[in-house]
Amino acid sequence: MGIGAVGTAVLGMMLFHEPVTAARVFFVCLLVVAVVGLEAPRGH
Repeated sequence: MGIGAVGTAVLGMMLFHEPVTAARVFFVCLLVVAVVGLEAPRGH
């Protein structure tokens, strides 16, 4: 789901030296929480 977007954002910050701002980190974490929240009711 959104894990590919998270991976792309993190790799961009690590490999391509994109700016690591508080807002960017917050929204990447928010995306992780959203993916976990969508997967939790499935019970897998």
